[in-house]
Amino acid sequence: MLLAWLLAAPGLAQAPVAWRELAGATATAVGVLFGEGLDDDPAGRSGLAAVTAAARLERGRKGGAPLLASGVKVGADYALVFCVVAADQHDRAAAFVDAVRGGGAALTDDALEILIARAALAADDAEFLYPGDVLMTRARRRLADDAARARPPLGRASECSELRPADIRRHLESATPQRLAVLGAVSAAWRSAFEAMDLASGSCPPRGDVVFTAPSTALPVTQDSSDRADSPYVGAAFPAPPAARRAAFALGLEVAKARAFRGMKLRGRELFARAPFVRWSWLEAEPIVMFYRRGEDPVALLPGQRRKASVADEVAATRRELEALLADLRDRPPSGAELAAARALLLSSVALPGPDERAEWVTEPATYPGRLQAMLLAAHHGVDAAAVSAATKADVAEVVRAALAPANTSWHVIAPRERARFGFRRR
Repeated sequence: MLLAWLLAAPGLAQAPVAWRELAGATATAVGVLFGEGLDDDPAGRSGLAAVTAAARLERGRKGGAPLLASGVKVGADYALVFCVVAADQHDRAAAFVDAVRGGGAALTDDALEILIARAALAADDAEFLYPGDVLMTRARRRLADDAARARPPLGRASECSELRPADIRRHLESATPQRLAVLGAVSAAWRSAFEAMDLASGSCPPRGDVVFTAPSTALPVTQDSSDRADSPYVGAAFPAPPAARRAAFALGLEVAKARAFRGMKLRGRELFARAPFVRWSWLEAEPIVMFYRRGEDPVALLPGQRRKASVADEVAATRRELEALLADLRDRPPSGAELAAARALLLSSVALPGPDERAEWVTEPATYPGRLQAMLLAAHHGVDAAAVSAATKADVAEVVRAALAPANTSWHVIAPRERARFGFRRR
């Protein structure tokens, strides 16, 4: 059964708590999704949602016995806090949720200052350190439709560092729409533990569709010089299509990933740089899709040897590789085999086993957080898994051709500085 329980009563959007029992489960994951994220931060207070979410998690962790796992994930329009506990620790899970939702002990100023500093450091790294995030920052600035979405992926570090503990405490006390979900070993004792809590506020309507518009005229490539990068990184950004077309688009991007891995191969550092070949998430409802390509490594020159190609030459060669991939995606529709593989992979990322099915991953609690996040984000962003099965080759080809049209492209580059003893091969 493929997310049908999300689309039928009683679903995650209707009930205060969405229960999902898994046959053979050895633990239970519990998650609370708050309907405010990075793009909801007020002007000049970037980082407020991230620090508040971290504070909620910290309060939940202090609420009792140790947890098998816990964490937080913050996106543009949500903050998700979760924990994993043993199958019989329903009271511990209920205490975690109560603390996360506002019933936990207050944190000290020192604890909150540490959380502020961590969020500011993460925002600074995203804006200036990781090439993939730096290029995304440039793309957001160009394509975003308002000031909040034009901020860097994790907000502005300078604004975050100016937050104070009192700011976080006030935000913790504010009413925020919520979704709750429980996944794994679920018993009557679990339901009783949660029924004792006031969960009437546990509703969070799906967010509206966010769609960016491509520039009406071609804009120059943005290029930043970097002392940290040895090789150039080239990024091509596009506005993602409207929600009604994103199932077919998601399939097209799975095909794109497969073709990229077959045709280009990784050069070793792309993933560490947060610059995969294709960067977009249907579950996250991201309004921008990025295609990245890292250039080749420079070659050390022997004394008296001249470089065969400059940094500018390598930037141009790297861009040609990306242009070739994009042209192939536009001009060559997916084959039946490509589409079948993409459909299976995409559905597996959002699927949960049916009532009478038993998946292998259920015996490993380490897999629960990812499945729990998929549950909550699918409901929050209106992900329609049934549309994946219904999409045809023609649907996929058409939406990819339209979305990745050359006129929609926003190009961005990070280039290393020229170094006297290094050069690139000509290609």
